[in-house]
Amino acid sequence: MVLPLSSRCASSLHTDRPASGEFGASHLSEITPAQTSGTLLGLMQAGTPLGFFMCSAPFTLMMSMNYSWRTFSMTAIVAVVIIIPVLFVLQESKQWKAARAEVERVKALGKQHVADPNGKKVNIRELFKPAYRKNTFIAMTLHSLGAFWAWGNLTWFFVALSQDFGMDAVTRGRMSMLMWGIAVFSYTLAGRVGDIIGRHLALLMFALLVMGGASTMYFSTSMEVPNVHLLYVATALIGVGLHSILITYSSEIFPTHVRATGTSIAIGIGRLTAVFSMMGLCIVAQQSGPTTAELTAAIGALLMVPTIFIFGTETARRKLTDIVN
Repeated sequence: MVLPLSSRCASSLHTDRPASGEFGASHLSEITPAQTSGTLLGLMQAGTPLGFFMCSAPFTLMMSMNYSWRTFSMTAIVAVVIIIPVLFVLQESKQWKAARAEVERVKALGKQHVADPNGKKVNIRELFKPAYRKNTFIAMTLHSLGAFWAWGNLTWFFVALSQDFGMDAVTRGRMSMLMWGIAVFSYTLAGRVGDIIGRHLALLMFALLVMGGASTMYFSTSMEVPNVHLLYVATALIGVGLHSILITYSSEIFPTHVRATGTSIAIGIGRLTAVFSMMGLCIVAQQSGPTTAELTAAIGALLMVPTIFIFGTETARRKLTDIVN
């Protein structure tokens, strides 16, 4: 099955998102006050839907002018030009510097054969030590389920617009602008809500909104004539900031010296499992249609809720050192 152009555009950009999310979230979680960490992390994560919106807008314009998707893909060079100077301006957090200084101190003592029980070696094995093992598996599970939803949505939402609603490339681009335009604001809102009512309840709220959006979309296609008005409602609900809470939570449950590593591994596992889960969604789409695959993907978002409620500790308005301890 050949994906619509807007789907290809979104899917290709999505593969780049975790790289910035993991380090940005780790860095920001260490330098923000506990009372507003979710809000500020949500604001940072809002850059993701903003990037999608910035992708969708020129895509819609260029498709309306009959340019090919190959010509459009060249606009990605703009992102590279913007990112490079930012990397030179970004400063490391005080927590990271302190942890790094401690590692260097322990190394120096080790050369003198002096044992330091407080020394922490930064590697992947550290994540699976008894003190951090539970949170590592929680983060891996959350990102696996989150990637299942994200990749499923980015693929099958646009396929459904094409096959179930008969929309052309320009209209799909406009729907993409609607979804990601709403998400720019909802990502920040999700972070703020998480600060107020906690990560557990915030994840429940936004996961239910996502499920409601996917269900509304499915209900619309079950009619004799698909209801486009309901599709607009579904698009708005699907665009809520669910991943803002996910990234915030997974970056908070790791200690400073393995935060970036732990978040990276969790996202990597998520992307790996998403590849295989997409095979299952392809079968669903072939048997029942792309809208059903979209609804199935939304179940992944909903399954993140019991994962946190049953196994995860609440992290909202708590200092990072208190969360780990």
